[in-house]
Amino acid sequence: MKTITQKTATLFLICLIALAITGYARSHWTDIVTIFTTANMGHLEITIENEKLIPTRDYSKLKNKTITIYEDITTNWQIWVGITIKNNGTLPATITYQITTNNPLYESYFGNETHLYGPYTTTPPSEVWCDLNETNPPPPTGEQPTPINLSPDERLVVWQKIWLKTALPTDFTSITITSEYKATLSGWHDAVAVIYHLTKG
Repeated sequence: MKTITQKTATLFLICLIALAITGYARSHWTDIVTIFTTANMGHLEITIENEKLIPTRDYSKLKNKTITIYEDITTNWQIWVGITIKNNGTLPATITYQITTNNPLYESYFGNETHLYGPYTTTPPSEVWCDLNETNPPPPTGEQPTPINLSPDERLVVWQKIWLKTALPTDFTSITITSEYKATLSGWHDAVAVIYHLTKG
């Protein structure tokens, strides 16, 4: 027959074992594992890789994003500007363009035409990225309508002609014409531009 002391000791031992099991179970389920990792997000970026101006003239290029041309214009003035746009991002992009001016009053005095070619996975072919005849250069054949889908590392060729259609009024001083080429994907966007600052010569 067990004494009270033996019963108490047995009960105490059972409680200790139960407590140990409970503690192990709790620690097993409340362990925290921390994992550090890096997630690389895609990015959208287009740049002006190359440019040609016909006839040749001075211009400035900023961070492969903007070409700016300053011109004094007179009767029969015109310019052809060719650019290659490259998708330097990691995401595909849809390319569109728009032409705006800072002075709508004089827009009708100027003509413009824009021709897009591509996309190309390597250097654009010479028949498209060519030296146009300076006297009256026709655009190359094979142009594409917008929008144009441009995958990463692909290139797009753009040729644009801006010209003075008729004599400017006596009150004309200057106009800025901006051709913006925009890349979009969902809510993301990026752009490059050719800017013409034209003053009366």
